[in-house]
Amino acid sequence: MTFLRWSLLIGLVLGAMVTASLLSDPQEWKATVRWAEERAAQWQRARCECPVLQGQTSVGSSLAGYGEAARLAGSLGGGHGERLAKLLAASGAAGLPTDADRAAFAAIEPAVTAMREAAHRPSASGAAPHNLAGAAPAMYDLLDAHRALLLMARVKVAAGDPVAAVQCWLDGLACGVDLTAGETPLDQALGAVLVEQVVDAVLDDLLKAADPTLLTSFAAALAAADRALDVECHWVASVVVHMVQFLRDTADPRPEDIGLRSPLLAWRHGFSLRRSGIARAVDLVALVQRFERESTAGEPWPSRRARLQLVVDEDRATNRDMMFPPLTSSIEREELRRGASARLRLLRLAVAFHLGNDLPRLADPMAATTLTAVVSGDRATFTSQDPRLARTALRRR
Repeated sequence: MTFLRWSLLIGLVLGAMVTASLLSDPQEWKATVRWAEERAAQWQRARCECPVLQGQTSVGSSLAGYGEAARLAGSLGGGHGERLAKLLAASGAAGLPTDADRAAFAAIEPAVTAMREAAHRPSASGAAPHNLAGAAPAMYDLLDAHRALLLMARVKVAAGDPVAAVQCWLDGLACGVDLTAGETPLDQALGAVLVEQVVDAVLDDLLKAADPTLLTSFAAALAAADRALDVECHWVASVVVHMVQFLRDTADPRPEDIGLRSPLLAWRHGFSLRRSGIARAVDLVALVQRFERESTAGEPWPSRRARLQLVVDEDRATNRDMMFPPLTSSIEREELRRGASARLRLLRLAVAFHLGNDLPRLADPMAATTLTAVVSGDRATFTSQDPRLARTALRRR
């Protein structure tokens, strides 16, 4: 009898939860969707033009061009990308030592050309909108074209053509900066990676040997890129916006689509995966809105990081049954963006040092102070408060 009573009680509780889920007021979800749509539209309106850093501008959409470059690179298969990554990682390699390496590069050249052409289109409009239900991850194939571009720059340096090498770097940098301003979390993270790769590819030996005219134009282009690269990112909001858009457009999501290992984990929402996702999205929007209300322009990273940690902790506590709570990597993603910005500014200091110019005072994106410069004769060391970020420059005698 006791077992029967407990069974009936459990059944009544579950039934009540199912009923409450099914009868929940749809107005809250409509307001959430409206917020997501307004934020996406706001980002589109505020989006800066692609910073064309060298050469002539052309018409068309930069984002559409990057998508085409990613498609061309992806059509070659993963083997090409792996070969290019190994070549790029080979310290001191001149570029393409074997016939197989040269064949791999020749195959990806159309993708490199498409990417470089896109980096000369100021407009970011005209591209098909991203959606989590689509094939956005294919944009990662742009990494292969970008690696090939950096290899091309290395070959130009080895051939004694620093001007062409700088042109390669600036096109790759423009692409990265442009993508960091994207609406999607994928674009933002990818853009920061591309910026970091370009800056790390610019070795001090080339700066030491370059003539002042080339260095002066390079310095101006780097300053333009720095102005276009916003240190703060809207990663947190964009993750939630795209979660809302996915649930808006997907009638029957799978458990893994909303981060659940099993549909049984949606029991609090009548075992409806979509309703479970919607409930979580509504809570996340409220969390993001509170975080943004407390944000101030130019807030130092230590303070912003502490507030962001509270957001991450609350997300983890609320969505602890998810495989990967949506905001888990928020701090790492913003640090990636800020690290790319810091690297770019350290390079600017190195170029100014090689030119013999007064060193600009540049804010440290990783701290509440400026980047540090220690100059001793022909040697200078530039550092961030983050010990991983430093650059050394040595003038030629």
